[in-house]
Amino acid sequence: MLSPRKIEPLRAVADQFDCLIGSLRRSEGGQRSHCPILAADPEMNVVRVNPLVNFGDERLSGYIDGHSVILNPLLAQGYPTISCNRCTTPVLENEPRRAGRWRHLGPWQAYCGINPTDLDSDTETAVELPQQLMTRSLVAKPTS
Repeated sequence: MLSPRKIEPLRAVADQFDCLIGSLRRSEGGQRSHCPILAADPEMNVVRVNPLVNFGDERLSGYIDGHSVILNPLLAQGYPTISCNRCTTPVLENEPRRAGRWRHLGPWQAYCGINPTDLDSDTETAVELPQQLMTRSLVAKPTS
């Protein structure tokens, strides 16, 4: 399972941050088609920020080219998405983009546990964040 490889390490450091920035995009489909730009994550007590939420493949590709973004070399080797180094396999031409994730767990496994949006079918595109979390996230911190 991915808990020891992805979820537990994230939980171990999440309290050091006010927000977690992700790369979820609505164009990825499934539950992600309703992914919010901002969301409260009460389990990790942070704000989740998804700045690429409105990027489709073409816009993302244009951004990558226009800003000389360095890509993971595994992309050219047939890995359009990466889970962890033990679970991810290359994706064949006729398979969905995420088919290489958790292949060894069978077709029923489609969620690693790291993005709550993937499970929440009632996610809204705008959320009301808890005041305590907003205050903690928006208050400027003194620089050393």
